[in-house]
Amino acid sequence: MFDLIAIIAAIVFVVLVLQLRAMLAMPFLKQSARLVPGDWSPLLGAEDVIAAANQEWLTLGFTGPHWLSITPQPVEAANVRAMACWRRESDGTLAFLLPMFLAETPNRCVCYLATRLADGRTLVSQPSDPFFTITATPEEPAQLLAPAPTSDLLAAHVQFVARHGVAAPDAASDAVLVDLAGRWMNTRRERLIARGALVEGSEGIARPRFGFAIRALRAFWSRPKWPMNTDPIPPVRLTQIAQTSARIRERAPTATMQALLFLLSVALFMVVGGIVFGLQFAWILLVVIAIHEAGHYLAMRAFGYRNVQMLALPLVGGVTVGHETHPSATHRAWMSLMGPLPGILIGWGLLFVALTQRSEDWVMHSAWIFLAINYLNVVPVPPLDGGHIVQAMLPARWYGLRIAFLASACVAGAVLSLTFGLVGLAVIVLLQLAQVGPLLQNRRVIRHLLAQGGVPVDAVRARKLRLTFDALEQVLGPTSRAQARIAQAEDIVRSLDVVPMSAGSRVITGGTYAALLAVPLAALVAYAGLGLGAATDDVIARARTEGPVYAELERQAAAMTESALRDGLDEAWTGEGGGLDELRAAWVAEQVVATQVREHDARRQRAMAELANADVDALSARFERPAWWLRWFFQVPDWPSPASDEALAAAERRLDARLPDDLRNFYGRHDGFPMLQLGAVAEIAPVSAPRNADRAAEMLESPFAVVDADGHDAVDLRLSIEHLLECRRLSPPQEPGLAEHLPWPALLWCPKLESAGAAVVNTSTRRGYRDFALYLRERAAEHSAWDEP
Repeated sequence: MFDLIAIIAAIVFVVLVLQLRAMLAMPFLKQSARLVPGDWSPLLGAEDVIAAANQEWLTLGFTGPHWLSITPQPVEAANVRAMACWRRESDGTLAFLLPMFLAETPNRCVCYLATRLADGRTLVSQPSDPFFTITATPEEPAQLLAPAPTSDLLAAHVQFVARHGVAAPDAASDAVLVDLAGRWMNTRRERLIARGALVEGSEGIARPRFGFAIRALRAFWSRPKWPMNTDPIPPVRLTQIAQTSARIRERAPTATMQALLFLLSVALFMVVGGIVFGLQFAWILLVVIAIHEAGHYLAMRAFGYRNVQMLALPLVGGVTVGHETHPSATHRAWMSLMGPLPGILIGWGLLFVALTQRSEDWVMHSAWIFLAINYLNVVPVPPLDGGHIVQAMLPARWYGLRIAFLASACVAGAVLSLTFGLVGLAVIVLLQLAQVGPLLQNRRVIRHLLAQGGVPVDAVRARKLRLTFDALEQVLGPTSRAQARIAQAEDIVRSLDVVPMSAGSRVITGGTYAALLAVPLAALVAYAGLGLGAATDDVIARARTEGPVYAELERQAAAMTESALRDGLDEAWTGEGGGLDELRAAWVAEQVVATQVREHDARRQRAMAELANADVDALSARFERPAWWLRWFFQVPDWPSPASDEALAAAERRLDARLPDDLRNFYGRHDGFPMLQLGAVAEIAPVSAPRNADRAAEMLESPFAVVDADGHDAVDLRLSIEHLLECRRLSPPQEPGLAEHLPWPALLWCPKLESAGAAVVNTSTRRGYRDFALYLRERAAEHSAWDEP
């Protein structure tokens, strides 16, 4: 029972600290506002919400909506926003709606009512959101309202105004409207800085001080809440909410505030630990945990994680949190390894000192704590570090294997924990099984996405999320729960984005992890009474039995002298680093990895040669067609049907150019092909000029590789924006709202680049081909190379 209470308390503590960090990181920016024409709701994915609000406000005598563009200062600190405003001339009331959706209110805008009084003050009433009440001053009163129908909110605001004065004659004018969205907000910000609630940095961004953040967080917890959402959430809005949540996670408080949070967690850890365990044990435990979490912290910083924070958790341990920006299986594995690895090395060092130097008892005590805690963490059970290491080492696309590992490891881990009397750990492990259901759904969605061509690797995150939310809705149906759906989408995007481990990295990582795991496995075997079995054969012994390649490598290793081996291997192996057998084993392992890479390249070259004279049907057969049961039961799209002669002729008239014969031939069999990033013939169109020319030019700086008929890609091609604008888009069209982030489509037909051998360009892989037939053959050969054993 004590374990469970401690775990629950630790979880609550982490949630509270993360919320406090988000509040401390909240930027208070200067802003300017201006009235803009037109309807901005489609750009913000808020057409339905604004339309419903407009109907309510018009019924209550308001006119609008009038749209305001809100520009932050500095501009790079936040996105430019827009807000809608309705006004009622009769009493000077203004109603503002900011289309900034949150996970708990996915179908509601941030809303508030404001009235400029004759004495110059401005009164604000806001339902549910406590922002204006916690920033209110005697000069600018505000009230927090409970969620209610619009007419009731308006009545409460009118009464609030009547208690303080009367509206100014021009309270509903354009000038006041723009002033309340710009200068007036800046004045509130300056007053908060003057009161000491905010502190402004050198970059012009103000952030809350600790006391103000605590007060704001308390107001946030106690605020009246809107009823739980029950309406479906459109994918475009889920994308916005996910992006907003990611930006909040990436925001970091000042270094001073982060250090203060860490020191507070350490103080709480020592107070509680000293009462429960005693001060000496609490100090040793704190040092062990601090070194463990520092390993994670430094690895995260080295691998580019954002907003990294280390905390001590009373009675439980510690935690390091951060936001992964560039998913990499190798980084994930080593980020997890770097937690227990330093502690294990220190533990063995202390144990050696204690046994050889007859040190004090606390040295031996410390050694066992270092070893026990860190070796426990390498056990391959989620959510321990060992479970994360194994999950990172699994092939990225083998999603089913990930689910099978999670389920089996959790069951085994719970049984093992109960065997050793660790009830709390068993509960934590079993809680991980709640992920199995959503992961099975994610697997279906990933298959659906891959059947449609996948998610472009070089697409911006918003585009990837939008495609994933669309797929989730198609496979699982609409949802009214934003948080759960966003978690699924982010997991899918991370799974598709993650850079898989190379063979060499997998060998090094696996070897390091196996070495760490050896001790807890040996302890488990000894505990079970089975004894320690004989060691398995080393790499050289396996080379004798696992085929001619390994045997030849062993023959070469045996022929090498000891001096040659020592000179050719890493310096860490010299001296007392290992014997001749270990050196040979390492050399053999390195050569095996290189051989595997060469064999894959050779298979690809053979496939290119075999397919030199293959027709379209033979090349298409190299791609896996969705099985009939996937098409029947899960509505996975089949290969497209042929394009008609009329469609091809219409495309050529529209382009004022004849399509290449090989491309016409392929469209005559398949009107598009998602696995080739090829859209339908009706979607072929000239490439539009990028909205952000500077960004496009910057992304074009790295060269494109030109593939020759033998499959080599040693020739570099430098493209320019002018080249792109002379090309035709072969891939499906981009969404208008994301065009500025995606400077070009994925697959291009570039007739004017024929002389450079790049009439067809794949921008997602940055490779060019002399014609579509070579592009099709190279993709088919790549599939064959992976499929060949």
